[in-house]
Amino acid sequence: MLKDIKLNMLFPIKYEPNNLEKLNILGEESNKKTITKIKEEQSYNCKEWFSYCYRSKPISKTFQLTGSPLLNKDSGCFIERLELNQPVRTMIGLHKNQTCQYKLAKSNLSFNIGKINVLLFPFGTGFIQMEIIAHDYTEKMLLDLNAQLSSVQMKAKFSYNLNIAKDVKENKVLTLKEVIYKILQLQSYISFCTYKEETLGKAYTLVFFTGILEKKQTIFIF
Repeated sequence: MLKDIKLNMLFPIKYEPNNLEKLNILGEESNKKTITKIKEEQSYNCKEWFSYCYRSKPISKTFQLTGSPLLNKDSGCFIERLELNQPVRTMIGLHKNQTCQYKLAKSNLSFNIGKINVLLFPFGTGFIQMEIIAHDYTEKMLLDLNAQLSSVQMKAKFSYNLNIAKDVKENKVLTLKEVIYKILQLQSYISFCTYKEETLGKAYTLVFFTGILEKKQTIFIF
């Protein structure tokens, strides 16, 4: 049984590398009045809206990363990390809270969607990074979860309950493909698009877990 699981799912994207300089002039998050006006005018190509959607989360220098090219802007491997702000999670179809429980329609597997980051390399490519968190899974359940979510084009449906009034809940149904495309369309200050034309392909997955593997079995996830 695998007690605690975190899947880091990476969806390849691309952008115009010259736009990376725009991150250097981002200001603080705008006030509510400014954001309301932007929404009314649909001015989603301004830095104020971008700062509302994302906050910069630089990769910290740690003992493990000392000397890493990820921390060196001249290396070509340097990563700009942007974390999706909580208020805009609802705009991409998710619950505002990371603790919300989602269920896959096909297999009824439960999971949470944690932090969502955009990772940008200086040469115009990057990833949308999404944390998928689950608990008390068997190996078979983990492989099933990854197979359904990573194959974005399969449009595996999942759902969650949203409280809309006292004792009234609405069941929201969505796919990961819909969520990813809404992230891409969230703003146009620094435009993101799929790495391959009109397709997301299959996500790369890094999996971390605590627990005990079944004997003579090994998990392979790519």
